[in-house]
Amino acid sequence: MGDLIKKNLSNHEEFKIVFINSNNSKKISDIGRFNFYKILNYFNLILKVINNQIFTKNDFCYFSITSTGIAFFKDFLIGLILKFFNKKIVFHFHNKGISQYQDKIFYNYCYKFLFSNSSAIILSEHLRYDIKKYFDKSKIFILPNTISEQEEIILNLPEKSRVLQTSFLFLSNLIKSKGIFDLINACIHLKDKKYNFSVDIVGAEGDVKIVELNSILKSNNLENIIKIHGRKIGRYKEKFFLNSDVFIHPTKNDCFPLVLLEALKFSKPIISTDIGAIKDMVINNHNGFIIDHSKPLLIAKKMEFFIKNSSMVKKMSLNSRKLFLEKFNEKNFNDKLINILKRINEEN
Repeated sequence: MGDLIKKNLSNHEEFKIVFINSNNSKKISDIGRFNFYKILNYFNLILKVINNQIFTKNDFCYFSITSTGIAFFKDFLIGLILKFFNKKIVFHFHNKGISQYQDKIFYNYCYKFLFSNSSAIILSEHLRYDIKKYFDKSKIFILPNTISEQEEIILNLPEKSRVLQTSFLFLSNLIKSKGIFDLINACIHLKDKKYNFSVDIVGAEGDVKIVELNSILKSNNLENIIKIHGRKIGRYKEKFFLNSDVFIHPTKNDCFPLVLLEALKFSKPIISTDIGAIKDMVINNHNGFIIDHSKPLLIAKKMEFFIKNSSMVKKMSLNSRKLFLEKFNEKNFNDKLINILKRINEEN
């Protein structure tokens, strides 16, 4: 999202933009870990911000901030520098969690100080609760995410070659909170019913390792049903979307997963959970199903529905594609972002 925003704002004639990348992690496994590179890079980031504030005249600062944890305090120091230079700030929240920490004395003090006299961009009306303690209603703007249409490879999606089995796709970093083990447990229930289906699991290793997953599959005789493919990008990733029938994302903790926008773009029905802003992307019984998280039996039940009802797979596929084009296309995102930034600048 950062790269997409950078590209679109850089190409807008009304804005003169200076971008500073605040991301310290080079890969998924680096997230939440300290290392020498990250410490060095952070001090370099601080120097860049200070140098920018001294030598560049900014009307206001756009800041994509982390809401909690160690990463928040890293961002908090950057925010303090901006406030020291008396800069107007708009905070763009691509994650959530503030409401879970707002009753902790130290967090509450930091939130109050950092967010005072500032504006906020959130991804969904469903996420307003998370920051409402610290921002006036008039200072909160809604902007759903998008994905780049330059990556679009199909305006009219080719119909998937029909086979006797229903194919499901799980595409995410291999992290416990994404519900990977719930999906496997759901498949154990379906296997016992002798259904003909397949599951492709695609994603880079996080706190779950491929060797661990393969061991579980072997011990439960799922090796012929579930295939682990590791990380795939570009055309290799697109191939999995094109060759699947239904997308599954049984996450336990998400905000606005971009992978669901990819599923919509590729015209896939979705099984996911009532977490964050997912209900904006999955309309129950319209283009998929919303279920409670951590419920493998519910996942199995919805997978069984699609296995038994191929006509509903096709109907919900069309609904997903239509939803993507109407609500989450890149042009709408760009126009809304520009209008929000203009309003914030004019109101301040």
